Amino acid sequence: MNIAARYARGLFALDGDAAARQQKLATLCASCATPQVLDFWQHPGVTLRERQELAQTIAACIDRHDQQLRNFLLLLVEQRRMALLPAITAQHEQLVKKQAGSVDVVVTSSHALEKKQQQEIENTVATHLQKKINLSFIV
Repeated sequence: MNIAARYARGLFALDGDAAARQQKLATLCASCATPQVLDFWQHPGVTLRERQELAQTIAACIDRHDQQLRNFLLLLVEQRRMALLPAITAQHEQLVKKQAGSVDVVVTSSHALEKKQQQEIENTVATHLQKKINLSFIV
């Protein structure tokens, strides 16, 4: 298991609504994982205290009352693992989907399928898997 998966599993194991946490995590990822912000997190001239202050500000903007989110973000900052945030977010999303009984399915075809064909494929796959599916089509 890779490091991002370990963080995601730890975050998933926390008390509370994992789906709501996933939404906050996605917002956090969008805020903290841009190239410019990643440069800040990794810059040798930026002190740990400055990184922690920014992390606390970002966590408060997302949800002022969520101590778990704040502590998680501070842990990533202290361990210099902010670059893993997109991978952690993706791993956590997969855990949330698995808990909900949802499966992502991608159908690739040589030409665009009509709505009726797409619906037939969706019904067949859902019946076969007996799970909620998130279907996407690629030409």
